[in-house]
Amino acid sequence: MPASNPRALQKARELPCDVVILDLEDAVAPAAKSDARAGAAQALAAGGFGGRERVLRVNAADTPWGGDDLDAAAGMALDAVLLPKVEDPRTVHDAAARLRAAGAPASLALWVMIETPRGVLQAGPVCDAGPPLACAVLGTSDLARDLRVPPTADREGLVPALAWCVAAARAAGLDVLDGVHLDLEDDAALEAACAQGRRLGFDGK
Repeated sequence: MPASNPRALQKARELPCDVVILDLEDAVAPAAKSDARAGAAQALAAGGFGGRERVLRVNAADTPWGGDDLDAAAGMALDAVLLPKVEDPRTVHDAAARLRAAGAPASLALWVMIETPRGVLQAGPVCDAGPPLACAVLGTSDLARDLRVPPTADREGLVPALAWCVAAARAAGLDVLDGVHLDLEDDAALEAACAQGRRLGFDGK
């Protein structure tokens, strides 16, 4: 959910899902980044998310907002922080160190998004980064674009990358989540994509 949208944050409290990801990255315009960060903190402090895991997707460390996002996340009521476009285990180590320095609790996990060709090639070292890394998430929309894979119902062009990332996550003892399904009007295609993800070994979507 875009953390800049109060209506979306309220809807997140009512959805029948296991995890709510409050987004500070792609879903938020540059001019709204600071307000989104404050909105996420306020929504998390207000609670009401029930048993859903609460995850904050921050901006990348090399952006003007990434460091401030991590500093703020350290004090939020979160289960995990999701790092975008990870291609190197140092990204995980640096984020963990910054969160600790900002006072984050030891229970706060890190998740990584694997969504670039280089991220796929480096999935093994990234997933082996160690605690507090707990989960890898495939960013299939960005990955398909960068690989120049045509959109097909069977996602044939993505399967090798998806299977490789599942293997990397499993070797490291991590959970791994398949990417989003974009067509909100096609329930049958969503069901087929979920079934395919399960056959590939993913824990969720």
